[in-house]
Amino acid sequence: MNKNEISAMLEKHSLYLQEDPEGEQAVLDHADLHGADLRGADLHDSVLRNTNLRGSNLRHADLSYSDLAGADLSGADLQASSFANSDLRFVNLNGADLRFASLYDANLRNANLSGADLRDTNLMHADLQHAVLTGSNMHGARLQDTDFRGSNLNGTNFKSVPDVVRFPKGFEPEE
Repeated sequence: MNKNEISAMLEKHSLYLQEDPEGEQAVLDHADLHGADLRGADLHDSVLRNTNLRGSNLRHADLSYSDLAGADLSGADLQASSFANSDLRFVNLNGADLRFASLYDANLRNANLSGADLRDTNLMHADLQHAVLTGSNMHGARLQDTDFRGSNLNGTNFKSVPDVVRFPKGFEPEE
């Protein structure tokens, strides 16, 4: 999609969110948006299944209540963005910058968060069962009632994590 097509899609989605009959929900299954500049975009309640957003800038974007299952967000700038209550199953967030993002109550089952920067991220009530988090940084993340059962947490930094977490059986984070 080029910049004009993205702008038109965002405008229609904005109208959809306002319940305007001229509006249209953003449904971008399998779209190629790699490297797109979507800073501050309001895409909550959108459908971006299997979409290529690799290297995109979604800083401060709202993707809450969205379906991004299978999307590729590797290397994306997602700082201070919201994915609260979103479907992120099988999403690729390898090397993504999620500092200060909200993943509250998000479904991240089987997601790849290897090398992701999750410092100060809100992951409260998130489902990360069977996710891969090798080498990710969760320093200061909010993890109350986050479920990591069956996840690969090798080399993950859990320093300054104050909340109660359900880690996989036998896993003890390093201090």
